[in-house]
Order: sequence, then structure tokens, then C-alpha cells
Amino acid sequence: MILATTDNRNSDYEYLLIKTCETVLAVEKNHPLIKKAQPRKDFLYPYIIMAVFFTILFLLTQAMSNLATLTIFIPLVTSACLKIGIDPRAVVVGVLTASCISIMTPMAAPCL
Repeated sequence: MILATTDNRNSDYEYLLIKTCETVLAVEKNHPLIKKAQPRKDFLYPYIIMAVFFTILFLLTQAMSNLATLTIFIPLVTSACLKIGIDPRAVVVGVLTASCISIMTPMAAPCL
């Protein structure tokens, strides 16, 4: 595996782009590079989508089996996050946590 930048001056190599990475630089408010900063245009609040799915799954597992809701929601959450452009791993962990802690409420009795 070789990690390199593409250089159009050398035609001896054929480049295949596998993955691109975003470069982020954290600077102070009055730093000169702030003038060259470009705001991100993608979804800026991934924890809002996690809170929405957490709440929905937490409420659904009061009446349904947590395994059934996880089977339905993990593919939905993953595809929604990929469509928005955020990493789905954190949201899936939030969904898993919501299904696990819902048994701690008095309404989610295992005999339902």
C-alpha cells in the first residue's frame, strides 16, 4: 500500500484514488489563515440525528422487543447517515444504547 499525492508531471505511474481525507486546521479567531477558511457544506450536527433516532427507538422498545427494533432500525440508521454524509458508527452505538437502556423503565416489562 502506498500513500501518495497525485503528481501529473510523472506519467510513468498510474494513479488510482482509493480514499480522500479532509484536512482540518484549528487556529485562533484572529489568525491570518481565518481569511482563507471555507465553511463546510455538509451536515454539521450529527448528534441531532443521533438524538432523534435514540428517542424513537427508546419509545418503540417500550412496546416492542429490542431485538426486533434493532433489526429494523440499524439498516435505516446506517442508510440515513450515509445519505446525509456523516459516519454512521456513532449513531448506531446510540441506537444500540437506546434499545439496551429501555428495559430500565417500569413500562418496558419483559412480560409484555
